[in-house]
Amino acid sequence: MLEEVQQTLESLAVGSTEATARRILLGLGFPPDQLDAPFASLSGGWRSRCALAIGLVQCPDIVGKLS
Repeated sequence: MLEEVQQTLESLAVGSTEATARRILLGLGFPPDQLDAPFASLSGGWRSRCALAIGLVQCPDIVGKLS
């Protein structure tokens, strides 16, 4: 069972998810020192950017769904 879980995690690239999220947040204009700030401390605009980042991290395939 442990091997199956490991294979699933490897296929999801869980190890690189945080790095991907940080890269996306920086691209959305977050200052580096704000990346580790609690979500509750962010203004509505920054929270909206977080929501956008969540969608970008998940890499949804909307093109395939529109066809």
